[in-house]
Amino acid sequence: MLFLAPKALAKERKAKISPGNLGLCIFLQEYVKQGLLVPDDIVNAILKKTLPKDNFVLDGYPRTLSQAKLLDNIAKIDKVIYLDVPDAVIIKRLATRLQCPKCHAIYGLNRKPKRDMLCDYCNIKLVRREDDEPEKIKIRLEQFYKATKSLLKYYHDRLIVVDGSKTENEVFNEIMAKLALKS
Repeated sequence: MLFLAPKALAKERKAKISPGNLGLCIFLQEYVKQGLLVPDDIVNAILKKTLPKDNFVLDGYPRTLSQAKLLDNIAKIDKVIYLDVPDAVIIKRLATRLQCPKCHAIYGLNRKPKRDMLCDYCNIKLVRREDDEPEKIKIRLEQFYKATKSLLKYYHDRLIVVDGSKTENEVFNEIMAKLALKS
């Protein structure tokens, strides 16, 4: 199963950083800081090494048609969920997103810290992510829509469209209901 949504909407994941992949994480972060997508050849190589054999959910991959075709050659993708969200909602969510620089916990409209501007876990001042600057958001959205148009056509027979502007629980319930209908 795949989730297609602007990165800002996907539930944040913490990368496991170890001495073996620290350099790669730093390298990839340079693309993210600029608001750019990581090139296909790099992402595809990582995916080939890390993709489980079965029963997995991909969030934020594929981002391009060539990634989707590669994925179909190495895995069976039976359902693709597209979170459809207006730009205004995305921008509002990103404008309020804060992150802990230590543990990377994310806060925003629907999850506020218990103490103003301090991480609930580390008690460290929260910061705004570099890639949440308005110019970078616009670049990311342009790239997303350009790539997603061809992905939506490619996955049309496996596609489940969900209104991603709703609350987390509403989105989850809609996904579960639509998955039950498609089974």
